[in-house]
Amino acid sequence: MQADPKRIDWLTIGQLAVAIVSCLVSFLLSAILFTLGGQAMLGGGVSASEYVVLFLLAGLAAGIGVLNMPSAYLATRALGGKTTDLKLRYSTFRLATIALMTVPILLLLGHFISQSDSAWLVLPMLNLLGLLLPIWWIIEFGRRNLPSGTPQRSWGLVSVSLAVTPVLVIVVETLLFLLVAVVVVVLLGAQSGWMERFNQLVIQFNQGEIDPGFTQDLLSAALQSPLVIVAVFFIVGLLMPLVEELLKPLGLWFLRKKVTSPAEGFSAGLICGAGFALFESAALIAQSGGEGWAQMVVVRIATSILHITTSGVVGWGLASAWLQKKSKPFLLALLGA
Repeated sequence: MQADPKRIDWLTIGQLAVAIVSCLVSFLLSAILFTLGGQAMLGGGVSASEYVVLFLLAGLAAGIGVLNMPSAYLATRALGGKTTDLKLRYSTFRLATIALMTVPILLLLGHFISQSDSAWLVLPMLNLLGLLLPIWWIIEFGRRNLPSGTPQRSWGLVSVSLAVTPVLVIVVETLLFLLVAVVVVVLLGAQSGWMERFNQLVIQFNQGEIDPGFTQDLLSAALQSPLVIVAVFFIVGLLMPLVEELLKPLGLWFLRKKVTSPAEGFSAGLICGAGFALFESAALIAQSGGEGWAQMVVVRIATSILHITTSGVVGWGLASAWLQKKSKPFLLALLGA
């Protein structure tokens, strides 16, 4: 993503635009969620876990904004014709290892804080650190002695994987889910008795008098249908994983002409998977409102390993396919992921 003085560097301009928009939206959303959380806490009438959810989501939004700032800074320097070569005294893997040693302390601290009245204030930061530090170590462990590109490129991948990929995955999965649901409803409607049930549900909905008992019976009967069972396995077991593995390395697609080796594609894929894993894990933990926080962080760290590894494998497959001008490496990597 380095600037070329002979022509307009649209890739770097795009990186800067994504980073700036993500920063602005993230910080604004964080302020809104923090305000709503404060109102819920001071207003009373809700449990602590209900307003802690808002503060955890506010912390996630603020964290995304902060993590987009290096990308904006490096892209700005590149557009100004300045390169940024970071020379650290110690290797990033060593630094990540030292940081990883603090995670048990963070988990222990978060375990007690999550059960206290100060959870709304401290837990959002611990939630990010408890996930971010292990994810950082996984990246550095995976790309040791491998080409990983410039700092600008790495932070650009972080920006895309945090700001664009999760939103796109949610939109695509929702649309595909609705499409499969429509197909299932049509096929069920062709079976005896189902069309009458659907019509009755529509009538209740139009009248604004939905019978909970009828809805529960309808849902129970649907879940016992072989057609619905197959559809659920198709969505959860095949469709959603396929969508995620295709879209997680989204940032790597913008570097198609800049990747010079499969190893570089693997390194980039690790970063893409890490950003997605951080967003998904922090969002899911936030929904718990801090209950069982330490246990959930441990589980999500394990899940993040899978996300990052599979994304790295797909990144390797993409780079191999581009360099060899054959689709077989990518298909094999996607199948393996």
